Amino acid sequence: MAHLHKKGFSGETTLLLFRVLVAIFAIGILVNIVNGTIKESLELNDLRFYSIAERFLYSQSCFVKEENGRPLPGIIVSSRFSDKILQKCMVYVDKPIGVKLTLNDDKTLYYNQETFDSILPLKFSNKYKYVKRRFLVFVDDKPGNLLVEVAWRK
Repeated sequence: MAHLHKKGFSGETTLLLFRVLVAIFAIGILVNIVNGTIKESLELNDLRFYSIAERFLYSQSCFVKEENGRPLPGIIVSSRFSDKILQKCMVYVDKPIGVKLTLNDDKTLYYNQETFDSILPLKFSNKYKYVKRRFLVFVDDKPGNLLVEVAWRK
């Protein structure tokens, strides 16, 4: 059996230790990136916004077209896009929420406009949340868009 010299043994050990440290460092960076992405995508505030926005895109009690008693998601009937229907399709929430809906950049509706207008200038604050997304939809079977803006106190 061959004996290793002390210098050769420490060189191999140093190289192995270096490789292990680089691997641990790379795994740590990868875990932080993945963890940050998951945390960002599952943020509670985004879930709150999407639950409100999806109500306008999927709910029978809102603006979507119905066929044979079932809603057709993403197809908005412009004649149903009214304040009366908006008030009916929103349910009570424990925190005041202000919503601004703009259909095809020309017709705008508000739910709790006072709340929306009072929070909008404070959207930079950590105490308030403001989310704005544009959804591509069909309006009376023609391509269009629905801009949903939601503001609330955290």
